[in-house]
Amino acid sequence: MNIDKLTDYLNLIPDLDLVKLIEEKVKSFGVDDEQVLSIISHIINDHADAIEALEGKLKEAYDDIKEVFDDAEAYKQKIAQQLKKLESWGIVYHDGKLHTPTLKRFIATGKQQQSWSFTRSADRKPVLKGIPVAIEGGFSAGLEFDVDTAQSTQTDFDVTLPESDCCLRYGIDVSSHAGASVAGAISAFSFGASAKGQLDIGLDYLYQYDETQPLFSALKDSLQNLAHSRVSFFDLTHSQAALAQPKPDIPSDYHGLRQIRTEVRKGFEFSGSLGANQTISASGFVNVADNQHSLDSSMALGASASYSMKHSGHLLCTAEKIDNNLLSISLTSDRSKESTTGLTLGVDLSVKGLDELGKAMVEHYLPYDEKWLEELDEWSQLGTSIKNDLISAINDEVEDDTLKSLLKVIVGEENLDALVTQLQAQIKEELAPLDKEFVLWFDSGAEHLQQRVSQQLEALELPADVETRLLDSIDTKLEEWLDQYQQELSEKIKQRITAVANQSPAKIKQWLAPLEKLGVKSNDIVSDINSHSEKLVSKVKELVGEYQELRQRLIKGAEKAAEFQLAAQFNYSRQSWTKDTALLNVRLRPLEQPSAEAERLYRYMMLGQVGKAFSIALQMQKDGSTELDDIDGAFTHWSKTLTQFRLGIKLPGFEFYSASRRISEVDVKVDESGQLTFGSASSTLEEEAGGFGEVRKLSLFSTSNILQSITSANVPTTGGISLSLDDEDLELEELKEFLNSVEDADEELLAEGTTARAMSLYKPIAANSKTSAKLSLSMTLPPHFYQNFASLTPEEAFNTACESFLASRFSDTNDLELFGDMVDSFRSATSEAEFIRKIGKKKRVKRAIKLYNKKNGSTPDIPVSAGANTPLGNILKQTLQIYRCANAFRMASEDFRQLGLIAQQLNGKTISDLKNDPLVESLKEVSDSINKQMATMVSVNNALTGLFMETATWRTLGLLRLMADLTTSDKPLMTATLTVRKHNKENNIVLV
Repeated sequence: MNIDKLTDYLNLIPDLDLVKLIEEKVKSFGVDDEQVLSIISHIINDHADAIEALEGKLKEAYDDIKEVFDDAEAYKQKIAQQLKKLESWGIVYHDGKLHTPTLKRFIATGKQQQSWSFTRSADRKPVLKGIPVAIEGGFSAGLEFDVDTAQSTQTDFDVTLPESDCCLRYGIDVSSHAGASVAGAISAFSFGASAKGQLDIGLDYLYQYDETQPLFSALKDSLQNLAHSRVSFFDLTHSQAALAQPKPDIPSDYHGLRQIRTEVRKGFEFSGSLGANQTISASGFVNVADNQHSLDSSMALGASASYSMKHSGHLLCTAEKIDNNLLSISLTSDRSKESTTGLTLGVDLSVKGLDELGKAMVEHYLPYDEKWLEELDEWSQLGTSIKNDLISAINDEVEDDTLKSLLKVIVGEENLDALVTQLQAQIKEELAPLDKEFVLWFDSGAEHLQQRVSQQLEALELPADVETRLLDSIDTKLEEWLDQYQQELSEKIKQRITAVANQSPAKIKQWLAPLEKLGVKSNDIVSDINSHSEKLVSKVKELVGEYQELRQRLIKGAEKAAEFQLAAQFNYSRQSWTKDTALLNVRLRPLEQPSAEAERLYRYMMLGQVGKAFSIALQMQKDGSTELDDIDGAFTHWSKTLTQFRLGIKLPGFEFYSASRRISEVDVKVDESGQLTFGSASSTLEEEAGGFGEVRKLSLFSTSNILQSITSANVPTTGGISLSLDDEDLELEELKEFLNSVEDADEELLAEGTTARAMSLYKPIAANSKTSAKLSLSMTLPPHFYQNFASLTPEEAFNTACESFLASRFSDTNDLELFGDMVDSFRSATSEAEFIRKIGKKKRVKRAIKLYNKKNGSTPDIPVSAGANTPLGNILKQTLQIYRCANAFRMASEDFRQLGLIAQQLNGKTISDLKNDPLVESLKEVSDSINKQMATMVSVNNALTGLFMETATWRTLGLLRLMADLTTSDKPLMTATLTVRKHNKENNIVLV
């Protein structure tokens, strides 16, 4: 049954009111109720068939109506489902009505953020002249709508709302990216490059409403505001008309458009590399004992250069109305740049086949015949048996109940098994190579083994009673084993002698031949060899020892040769970072018809062009514009440069290297009036060299505070220098020589007796075994140091430096006397500093010799052809070195004085873009120059020099002297610390 049929039935029912009809008829005829009932009964009786038919119709109608109501229940469920969907959007049905959500209830639904977007991309991989190129690009745009609480608005947008308010945001985002890359190789050259860029633009309109406001009402209000006001984010007239003003006396209470935000992020990256590799190979043969052995050598030459750069920018501009109907525009702009340049040169040389050649040479050069070689080899294997038996015995000893009971008292039951297992494993590992290095086991073997085991037990740091018990037990067993093996070897040799005695005299004499060089006269005993058995046993044992020692020496030499390879590498890298930050705040008094200057100012602000906006604002302020209420801002420029050099040569088992790091950093900040509010320029220098397990390092840093230099007219700062000697096996004499060189250089550097104190403390530590240690010397300079440094005149700086570096360079009395004679004979020099200046300006030794010969008076001339190989020529060569150091000190003094002058020029100068200001560039140049001059004045001994001289270098000692002179302190300036590393533990000892 359908709805139409039900309607037909319902239309009949209102017209068929039988009760009312009967009542009306009864009243019209004056009939009482009983008569009425009688009439009805009669009618029913007379029309029973009709009534029965009517009942059938009514039953049919009831069935039809019931079916309709059953369908209605299904409709009701569908309606309930739709209502639930509406409820998920905050729309509820109550009291017969649909109620739209408030902003607060809409946030609770979790659907307060909605977005619509589309994306396009285009990637291609063409081939250009046989080289594959990858190109990619893409574009996306999106619309966002969300409702945020006061808390999330504060977090996401830094906008303060009352707790009872909400923020409704419309956002438009546009993003694009593009990139390309290429890589390939041509012959021995390989190359690669890639570039990519990214641009993201965001525009947000933030509307503020009370959280109880209906969502649709807020939507209608905000959309009408956007549409009717024709809001253009960079149009001042439309923006000020659309932006709402806060309620009186409640700065954060708005109703309507609270803020317009624009945000732009952009970036660009590029990287490229070029490499070249060439391998040169050669093969040959070496004849050993009539056998050809092949050798293959190869040399790999490699060079690579790389460059990468990364630019990024971020700007954020906001516009909103504040008290008194003022329009506040705030712009933040960050620009950064990072670049890296690298260069690597490398050489690898290797030789293959030396191992096989070495083995052949061992067998060839052993002076024994084949039969003797077999016997000597067999009798030498007893060292392996000793090692195995020793390890087994130690394991048994550790498992012994008596020893375990001692360990239980100390380590407890829980840790006992773990300790026993560790002890067994470590001793086994330590003794594993004994069979390879064991020489004359039957002579000094007991002492050798005892020393080995003792060192291992000492490293385990076992309790004294446990260690003593183990050593005593092992010493006893060693003596028993060695006596047993001595007897076994003697019996084997006697058996061999008996076997030889049964041979012909010629064979006997041949067997005795290797023993003749040990004092055996074969002619005297060949006739009755058995009677000389005891003497021959002793001589054969001696021959076994000789065999072991010679064979081991040859094998080790062959192994070293087999490992031969040489690697040399040079690395250079330069990294730079730059960051410019601008913060500009402008407040305008909106007019119905803004001026062209105000329109342009607003447009440049919203578009992120801080330089143009700042210039217009300054001009409006200068012209006394009534539209401009106030300006404030800050401009910061920061830059840092890191330059690194490294030269390394690697051979099997050790490596030589020399490394240098130079860091220059500038940080300048000014306000909107050009006042310098912060400024610094710093330089850091690190020099390092290493080899043979030894590392020498020198660090020198200076931090110059420009702000203080304005008031003091100098450069007050703090800085310092540190020296360190790090050695895997620091010996007493090395420690003494290094400390002595500093202590003797100047009494103001180290406290008297520092070397003696270090020796007395270190001697018992390093007495018994190899000790790894690090000696550190450091000096922190007081603030007035650089004031004194910068106040020196060029003449004073050069003369002072000459005196200091001269004293440290010519520490040898004979050289100093010879230098004095040369100064006296030089006609145009009135002092040592004058002589150094005139000679040093020639820069090259030959040119300096020619000048000296020309101006020489009494001292003999120097042969130009011999040059620095003569005593006088060598003095001139060292004079050139002193000049370079003294001149660098003079230029460093000028650099620090220049820092103060730059700071004074920066102060009070209006700067809208520090990045391109020449004064900032001057700061960078001065900071780099300081590093350059300091690098000239200091050095560390490299690994090769360190083999013959443990002292600090004369240049470093000369600079330390100068620092002591400029500090003018009565107390020692340097602190000394010795760090000892032993058994995986460190112990710091403060010497002074």
